[in-house]
Amino acid sequence: MRISLELIVVAIVILITALVVITIFGIGIQRASTLSEASNICKQHAAAACSVIGDGELPSTVTDLKIIVNDKEETCSDLLKGCKCSNRKLVC
Repeated sequence: MRISLELIVVAIVILITALVVITIFGIGIQRASTLSEASNICKQHAAAACSVIGDGELPSTVTDLKIIVNDKEETCSDLLKGCKCSNRKLVC
């Protein structure tokens, strides 16, 4: 009985660890059909980040985000040039 309980606990810990890793690195590369759509995706991520960090430059979690538009890879840093966080809002 004790071995079964230990196996269940180990399985749960492995599952939780896998879910955390997938959550952290699961964003990956998104796809968009137009540059406008890609820009909107970047702005949504940036606005969420700005609501947390307040003022300053956009964090790398936003600027490093990659989006494929018409088989060409774009980054949010290219699509959000000149944007920054001010008063917990995205300003472009």
